[in-house]
Amino acid sequence: MSNLYNKDEKSNTQELIYVSSELGVDIVVLNRLESEQYINKVIEMHRPFKITGHLQLDVDSLTLSLEENEYSYSEHLKSEPTYIFFDQDGLDRRSVVIVKDAKLVGKLMEN
Repeated sequence: MSNLYNKDEKSNTQELIYVSSELGVDIVVLNRLESEQYINKVIEMHRPFKITGHLQLDVDSLTLSLEENEYSYSEHLKSEPTYIFFDQDGLDRRSVVIVKDAKLVGKLMEN
C-alpha cells in the first residue's frame, strides 16, 4: 500500500492493519478500485451533507455522541462485517477496511 502524501506519516489504514494483527482481529483492506467503487456507492446512496472529518448524512439526522462510549459502542452491534472508510480529503480517501466482526471495531480504535 502506498502512502499518498508524507511517507513518514502513517495512514489510518496502515494503523488498522498493524493493530488488527497485534490483537488478532480479522480485517480485509479492499483494493483501490473496489474501495473507490464502494465509497462512491455509499456517497451516491446517502448523499451526505459532509464527507470530510466525520461523515454527516443530513443536518436533521439523529446524532449519537460517542464521547462516553467511543470504544464500547461497537459491542452493541451485530457480529457481522462492517465497512470503514475515512475522511475524503485525507490520506485514506481511497481506502476501505472491512472488519469481519463489527463488535470489535471499538477494540481496534482504542488501540
